[in-house]
Amino acid sequence: MVFVALLLLGSWSPGEVIDGPANVRDKPNGRKLYSLVDDSVVSAVAKRGHWYEIVFQVLIDDRAAAGSDLVPARATLKNSYGITIGTSFVETAAQRVQRTDNGLLLTLRGWTHEDNIRSDAVVNEALERLLSPAPVELTLERFYPFLSRYDFEEWMSADQFRNYIFYSSALDDPSPGPELLLFFYRGRLSFLLHRNPIHSPRISEQWHVSGLSVSAVDEPAREVRRELEARYLELIRRAD
Repeated sequence: MVFVALLLLGSWSPGEVIDGPANVRDKPNGRKLYSLVDDSVVSAVAKRGHWYEIVFQVLIDDRAAAGSDLVPARATLKNSYGITIGTSFVETAAQRVQRTDNGLLLTLRGWTHEDNIRSDAVVNEALERLLSPAPVELTLERFYPFLSRYDFEEWMSADQFRNYIFYSSALDDPSPGPELLLFFYRGRLSFLLHRNPIHSPRISEQWHVSGLSVSAVDEPAREVRRELEARYLELIRRAD
């Protein structure tokens, strides 16, 4: 799917949510490597019996780790926003290492039981709770804890638009596309692009683009919709 190539900025696609606490092991029913807290976001890449192989990213600021590219034993694991998602039991090697200003961004791999994987519908439900009836302002500042908790990535922000993406489940699609795209215009949520239904009285209009739904929130101005169509939705149509 060409659309995925345009959207996927990194080399992994988060899509599953942990029903935790959950142990992550080196093989099905094997040695414990990590413990992940509830609502941590991972990507399931394979299944063997009742076990899923998962990958996830953690930010390590330990100086010893920076020199060895290893996850230390008993280390606190944080996502790219700095939110704690778990701990390590033993010293382990990462699948991929990226050096950032905040420390090492490591891609880790392991196995967890299927009972520890929750549907990514949890993300949609959390979004619906945030879409409270007026007069609550749907500002980017108000949404930031939601974006950081579910490890959204910023996507193609430009001019007055700030956009954040959450990818689909790798369990259902070997080349996962977006599950959710949130478009903030001038610091306020104005549009949603979504695969599954989103229910809220604040959705004023809805239409479809390449099999995905686009929802306008609280009747954004006509010029904002025109800019969204020209800059982003036309890109999605051409890429499909």
